Amino acid sequence: MKCKHIHAIKLNLYLMDSKETYETYELIQESSRCAFCGSMRLVKCGLRYNKGGKKQTYKCKACGRRFSIDDGFSKMKNKPETITHALDLYFKGLSLEQLKAADN
Repeated sequence: MKCKHIHAIKLNLYLMDSKETYETYELIQESSRCAFCGSMRLVKCGLRYNKGGKKQTYKCKACGRRFSIDDGFSKMKNKPETITHALDLYFKGLSLEQLKAADN
């Protein structure tokens, strides 16, 4: 069974290769449901800025609540790109010595 981190790494690699995949990912996010009532009647409602960057917020037309869609990286201290890159290196089996050699 694959965890959300594996999916995030695969998504990040696809995004590097294809704009079409990125557009598909955006459509998936836009067609998500309300976090509170489950309605699909959402409208974009500005951006939320924090340490991790900017994130799209939505407003539900059914219940009137504002929220941002959870991308699996909520409450993480680092950006999703950094986390996925670190996990990618881990699953490739690189040691710290190999990383230092590759950095030079």
